Amino acid sequence: MNFHRPLLFHKSEWERLKKQTEPPTEKPVKYNVDYLKELIEKSQEWIKAWPDSVEGRIRKLREQEKIQHEKYMALITEKKKGKIKTFRAEAVKKAKKMIFEDSCYGKQLISAFIESKTLEERDAQVQFQKKIRNDAIEKSTTNSSSYCTFNLDKNHEKKLEHNKLCALQCTKENKWMQEQKEKHAEHLLKQQNEETKPLLIDKNNIEDEITKEYQKSLKEYEVKQQTFKEQRKKQDELDDAIIKLYQKEQNNRKCKIQKVFNKIHKDKQETTQYRHVYKIIEDSLETQNKRYQFIDERIKSTEQQDLIKDAEEANKAEFKRKTLQTVSQFNQNIQKNQDVCSYKYICDKQCLIPTAKEDTRKKTRYCVNRDHANSKLKFLKPKSKLANELKQRAKEPPAWSGTEAAHEHFALVADQTLQECVYKNVARKVVDNYRRLHNLNSTSLPVPNY
Repeated sequence: MNFHRPLLFHKSEWERLKKQTEPPTEKPVKYNVDYLKELIEKSQEWIKAWPDSVEGRIRKLREQEKIQHEKYMALITEKKKGKIKTFRAEAVKKAKKMIFEDSCYGKQLISAFIESKTLEERDAQVQFQKKIRNDAIEKSTTNSSSYCTFNLDKNHEKKLEHNKLCALQCTKENKWMQEQKEKHAEHLLKQQNEETKPLLIDKNNIEDEITKEYQKSLKEYEVKQQTFKEQRKKQDELDDAIIKLYQKEQNNRKCKIQKVFNKIHKDKQETTQYRHVYKIIEDSLETQNKRYQFIDERIKSTEQQDLIKDAEEANKAEFKRKTLQTVSQFNQNIQKNQDVCSYKYICDKQCLIPTAKEDTRKKTRYCVNRDHANSKLKFLKPKSKLANELKQRAKEPPAWSGTEAAHEHFALVADQTLQECVYKNVARKVVDNYRRLHNLNSTSLPVPNY
């Protein structure tokens, strides 16, 4: 062993050895307390910046309250200066415009305006193209007129005859050329037919050979596929058998391992101390069962006694009911016999007048209440009273609704769109549809530029 070799220690190990050799130095308590306070304050400041902490949420809410307070104070200052009125009116106008443009009628008017503008652009394009064509025609006419010679009076008849002869000659030449073309086409067709006949025969023979080769290749492919399937089936059967054997071996190995583990577990658990504890627990449970066994027996006996008492009471009640029934039946029989005997011994000179307890008069189907019969109906008033009530109702102010303002706004926007549109049919259809749906006409909803 080389004693001159330097030893290397970790920093923590070296500090530990130094502490063991040096005497213990107690740090002042105040320093530790101040340091902890500083750490706590820093951590609290960091926690305030967290979004999930309670203090962070409180800080956010306070910031939002500050912002709202600043806005509120700014509004108050603007109100003092008198600027809020114009701002509110502009905001109301913008809101009305946005709401109307977002509605179905606003969208229809905008689409009508766009359609009219597109049609105007199309007309402008058509007119521009016509102008270009007319300019081109004028230029061509001016160029041709400069080169023309107006010597039409001299030899006019000779020129006409010469033109006729030239036209006849041209027609004859055209006819001869057409006949030559037809003959040449017939000759080409015959030549093509003669050339294509052997080619067609060769083509049919080649197609037959190709079909035969294709059928042969198909048969070979089927045979190969069948052999491949048989080999694959045999291979799968072998693989299944190998897998089953491997599974059996694995299961047997697992069973053996489990048996060994169970035996080790039993040997560990079934000790003398374990058996002693088990016997103590079993004896304590038996003593507890014996202690509370007499309570269960007593409860069972009381329950049986209660059941017997209930059955006896039920039997007594049934017996009492049956006795009362027999007594009442016996009394009824006696009363019947007495009635029969009294009917037999009635005197013939007696006059019996029957009296009914209920009213034997015919009951009407509908019963008329006298109060309703005497009172007059409301619609049977005189004509003058009804007319006066109608006039009074007409004078009363109608119920308030925002439809009038909506109709006025629609009429204003429709008037503006119709004023700007050249093609007004689509916009007029929108106005007519609005009037029809809201039961209005030209007098109740006037649109000046309709």
